[in-house]
Amino acid sequence: MNGSEDEIRFGPFRLSRRKRSLTSETGPVGLGTRAFDLLVILLERPGKLLSKLELLDLVWPGVMVEENNLHVQMVALRRALGAQQSWIQTVPGRGYRFIGDIEQGEAELAATAPPVVAPVPAPPAVTAATNLPIELDALIGREAELAELQELAHHNRLLTIAGPGGIGKTRLAVALGHAVRPRFPGGVQLIDLGPLADGSLVEGTVAKALGLQIGSGAEPVEAIAAALGDRPTLLLLDNCEHLLGGVANFVARLLGRTAAVSVISTSQERLRVEGEIVYRLDPLALPPQGALDAGEMARFGAVALFVRRVEVADRRFRIGQDNSAAIAEICRRLDGIPLALEMAAARVPMLGIEGLRSRLGERLRVLTLGARTAAARQRTLRDTVVWSCALLDADDRAVFRRLGVFAGGFSAQAAAEILASDDGDSWAVEDALGRLIDKSLVVAEGGEIPRYRLLETLRMFAIEQLLEHGEQADFAARHAVWYDRCFARAYDAWEETDDAVWIAAAAPELDNLRAALNWALRAADRAPLAISLAGAASLLWEKLSLFAEGRGYLERAEAMIDDVTPPALAARLYRHSGSLWHPSDRPRALAALQRAAAIYRALGDEEALGSVLALMGSIQSFLGAADEAVRVLRDARGLLEGSKRRKSLFNVLNNLGALACTTGEMAQARDLFEEAMLIARPWSARDREATVLVNLAEIEFNLGRTESAVNRGRKAAALLRAIGQQADLGWALVNLTAYLLASERPDEALEVWSEGFRLVRPVGGFILRAGLEQAALLAAGQGRLTDAARLAGFVDAGYRNAGETRQPTEQTVHDLLWGKLEPGLSPHELARLTRDGAGWTEAQASAFAAGEFAAVA
Repeated sequence: MNGSEDEIRFGPFRLSRRKRSLTSETGPVGLGTRAFDLLVILLERPGKLLSKLELLDLVWPGVMVEENNLHVQMVALRRALGAQQSWIQTVPGRGYRFIGDIEQGEAELAATAPPVVAPVPAPPAVTAATNLPIELDALIGREAELAELQELAHHNRLLTIAGPGGIGKTRLAVALGHAVRPRFPGGVQLIDLGPLADGSLVEGTVAKALGLQIGSGAEPVEAIAAALGDRPTLLLLDNCEHLLGGVANFVARLLGRTAAVSVISTSQERLRVEGEIVYRLDPLALPPQGALDAGEMARFGAVALFVRRVEVADRRFRIGQDNSAAIAEICRRLDGIPLALEMAAARVPMLGIEGLRSRLGERLRVLTLGARTAAARQRTLRDTVVWSCALLDADDRAVFRRLGVFAGGFSAQAAAEILASDDGDSWAVEDALGRLIDKSLVVAEGGEIPRYRLLETLRMFAIEQLLEHGEQADFAARHAVWYDRCFARAYDAWEETDDAVWIAAAAPELDNLRAALNWALRAADRAPLAISLAGAASLLWEKLSLFAEGRGYLERAEAMIDDVTPPALAARLYRHSGSLWHPSDRPRALAALQRAAAIYRALGDEEALGSVLALMGSIQSFLGAADEAVRVLRDARGLLEGSKRRKSLFNVLNNLGALACTTGEMAQARDLFEEAMLIARPWSARDREATVLVNLAEIEFNLGRTESAVNRGRKAAALLRAIGQQADLGWALVNLTAYLLASERPDEALEVWSEGFRLVRPVGGFILRAGLEQAALLAAGQGRLTDAARLAGFVDAGYRNAGETRQPTEQTVHDLLWGKLEPGLSPHELARLTRDGAGWTEAQASAFAAGEFAAVA
């Protein structure tokens, strides 16, 4: 198959049959196997109308499948095509065809594809009676949902658009009514059930909306069905959640009386009628965390809606680089809920973007400018939330407000065990959780183990209610105690659990950990809980590279240690204080570890002592105490061999290998690294494999085999990127930069340095100094000796103040740097510049280096 036969080009897309890939101008487009096959079949027959039976036979050859499978794949395909989804035309009752322009390969397609049939004209549009409001503004951020709903409405007679209050169900239903109106010559009628207080009034309200007079004694549903006749008619029943029984009864009976009527309902909860298709409406698309330019930001639905509404309120307003980050934060904190975004936009002329952002914690009071024409329940954000919660019974209201103790997501197990009443009925909590999900008050998130969350606005209201009912203190305590036990179990499992598996289980609880710690640290009488939780959870800070945040919590907890603190809890906290300070302040880290070691010796806990000594030996080697480091590491090895602490034993062997490398004993270093790898191999520890690769690259570099060091360094960095180990990746990239600088490849070195510097800058300490010394060498290589000398002065002062010695690789970079500085600057000038740099703080030096290489850093 040559290139032209393999590739089909249409619009911004390129499809490769051989690679089974679809790409657009912005990169790969995700498409499942069946959806890809469906697209190929349509593209190979441009303009040809293919019936559903034909497509089922072609996409699933020899397999009997339900027609709904085709619909599911068609929805996925249209979603992937985005703005070009209209190129796949639906001919009602007949099938589908591709009507877009194929730029290349049409000749080849025509030679192999079945004859193209002239397009069948769409049925003429019928102007049907409707009471739908005229759309005064474009539907923003819901284009994909509207296309999916059109497809669903074409194949199903009962469709419910479900979601929490304010998410835009009515607005989308009206747009859907306009879009499908040509298919309903009997008319499209919108009936707002919000004002009704009694489900028995539904039938009469529908009849009145249709202009029907029902005589006394007549059965309303029969009369409505007879009046509508056999002309296809669509009823949009809006705001059904408070009348579910009455609406469900009416809809089931009406659809059973006549095949001409279809119903679309909007509700916070499904109707539970046979044949109902439920479309749960998600919040508008939100921009991800991280740097995006204003143009990219405005493509996300939540931002687009917010900006449009602010522009209406203030004609001078524009999104730009100066305000786009704040706008993104506002949209995220409002969960992408259209009603909240519109109310927030109305406040911008008065508060400004920054003023609005600063007051989002008061949103239930601030967001009160709903449209004057809105229903009473949507005049303020609080009204909307109160309306939703008023539909709950007392037991469900209790569970809802108690869910406010969770920050971020939570598991069903956590909810059941923390929120259960004193009689311990956890099943009742799980049942209530299910009902809250049905009522769109709790969001169910996917995953192998499902997680749940309250939208932030609903959580704020739940916390208010928790305080009003006097339950906040009790359930905050339960929450903190439960997560202390949760992280204690995770801590105990760490040594025998694959890192990736452990992080995947623990990381989702980060927000709950923060909430529990903040509560426990607030009062002296909670000290044992705070110390326990901080120590048990400290591994998570380290593995997520959140060193500064973790240190802050551990410092606060460490200040609470006193004579009555259980020794094991204090030792664990000191141990992990040492771990978190290790990269940036080794004397401080060593002092904390020595406290931990003393307590573990007194307790007779040899395995825990071995784990502490493994880290102490590493620190002592950096502080120039090689003999003491060897002694401590050998003691640690004796304590850990034969134990289940495989990760700690790996660390001992790895640190002994690194120490041997430092002292020039390369053969011994290689043997120790290989032994460490044998320990890690049974649990497929790819991060440990990468650590060994980093160290083997160091051996190659110190032996003068620079190209081999570069190759190993690149392989280690690629592996660390693949497994998402950002902290270790920073170290690997700093090492790789040194190899490239030593081999006089400054352009490659600058690119690698840029990536590594971003990762090590938040860590600080030794590894940051190494990166800053490399920046100085890069600047010197560009002839900027003044800048290089200032950076060199900061780095030298940092080593002196920390009492640390350079490792061989760092010493090589230092020697190369001074080999450029000393011939290029006078002794007096060099002394002055290095003295200037020595007075910088770490933050100043980092900012200076980033500014020097702003294009890449």
